[in-house]
Amino acid sequence: MDISKRLKDIRTEKGYEISDLADKLSKEVSEIEAWEDGSKSPSATDLLSLSDIYSMTLDEMIYKDAKAPEYNMDKGSFGTSSVQKSKKEKGAKSTFTKKEWLTLLVFPIMCVVVFLILGIFMNLWHPGWIVLIAIPLYYGMVILFRHLGNDAAEAVEDYIDEQK
Repeated sequence: MDISKRLKDIRTEKGYEISDLADKLSKEVSEIEAWEDGSKSPSATDLLSLSDIYSMTLDEMIYKDAKAPEYNMDKGSFGTSSVQKSKKEKGAKSTFTKKEWLTLLVFPIMCVVVFLILGIFMNLWHPGWIVLIAIPLYYGMVILFRHLGNDAAEAVEDYIDEQK
């Protein structure tokens, strides 16, 4: 539900005229009308003041019968998508597969082998260590791209679910 329609519905349910509400909030009538027609949004402070006047919580005021999104401690944000919930219910883990682990182990081993070859056969121990810097860079990129890939896949799944 649109917040502007919800604010108007609550005001009429509680029996307030726009002028009465404007007086209680120390606002202009035109500003309250703008909130209710959707041309302007109330500030957080105004919403808190409205919730005090109406003796309602912000959740009750904004969401009515709909359930307010819950805070997800893992992600540090509100709400989880239905796709994320279904994955959690199925027991889906965000760990690497065996094939991914093998790939993650091969690159560092190759870097160490190249470093040893450069050092033993070409006596390039000092400049050869640069090859070893590639290992944390590689892991950082793998984690970054894997994270971006999961978010992109979830966004597509969410969009498809919304279209159904």
